[in-house]
Formats: sequence, structure tokens, C-alpha cells
Amino acid sequence: MIDNELLLNAKKEVEDTFNYLIESVREVTREYTSTLDGIVAELDKGINLFSNAELWDFQVRLGIEAYRLGNIKEQSELKESCAEALYKEGMAKTLLGTTGAVEVKKQQSIINNIDKQALNMLYSAVANLLKTKCDEAHRLVNILQGIQMSRAAEAKLYASPRNEQEN
Repeated sequence: MIDNELLLNAKKEVEDTFNYLIESVREVTREYTSTLDGIVAELDKGINLFSNAELWDFQVRLGIEAYRLGNIKEQSELKESCAEALYKEGMAKTLLGTTGAVEVKKQQSIINNIDKQALNMLYSAVANLLKTKCDEAHRLVNILQGIQMSRAAEAKLYASPRNEQEN
């Protein structure tokens, strides 16, 4: 059975590491996602507040930001690969430079390269967050298109005054 105190200590260590890394992830991605986050905040006010013309504008703005973010995401994935390669190189160097049993060498290499492992985790999280935000921007464009199609169908069906105002 697991000792509760050990479990609580391990949980605290995980939380501390997460909090440190998540702040770093946010700091790295904030520069690239602030415009997209601003557009989402505008949309969050309520879709019915916006005319069809404004929704078209949102679609274009979201599409442009998804394009920009896609390029940044690819660069971030390269950085993640570099961090992973450096981690593996550090592990190999430590394994070769350490004497003793294989398991001791392995454990020492993990300890000696914890910083590189943390960077690998950081850039992996950055790449994943950028990918998610890019994918979600595309989904928002699709949602806005669906809303506009519904509005157009409603206007055609009921000859809605809203449609006449926007023309």
C-alpha cells in the first residue's frame, strides 16, 4: 500500500513542476496567440450581437491568425525536436561517462539530464498548445459559417427583416 504522505509529497512535486512549466508555456505562446485570444474574447460576448458582415470579418481574421499560427506551430515542433535530441544526446553522454552497473548508469543519466528533459516537456507542451489553438481557430470558422448558413436559410424562409437590414 502507498504511504499517504509519500503520495501527497509526490503530488506536490508534480503540481510545482506543472505550475513552473505552465507559466513558461503561457509566456512562450502568449506573444503568438494574443491576437487569436482577443478574437475569441470578442466572439465570447455573444454571437447574436454580430451582423453577418461582422461574422464574415471574424472568419477572415480567424483564418489569417490560423495561417500565422500554423507557421509558428511548425517552427515550435522543430524546437521540440531539437530539445528531444539534446536530451537524448545528454543521456547518451552520461551513460558513456558513468561507471558502474547498467541500471546505475541509466539512473545517473536521468538525474544529470533533468533540465533537458524539462525543456523537452516545455517545448512539447508549446507545440501541442499552438496546434490546439490553430485547430480550434479552424473550428470557430466552421461554426461561424454554419451560423451564417442558418441565418441565410432563416431569412429566405421567413423573409427576415434582419436580412433586409444587412443588405
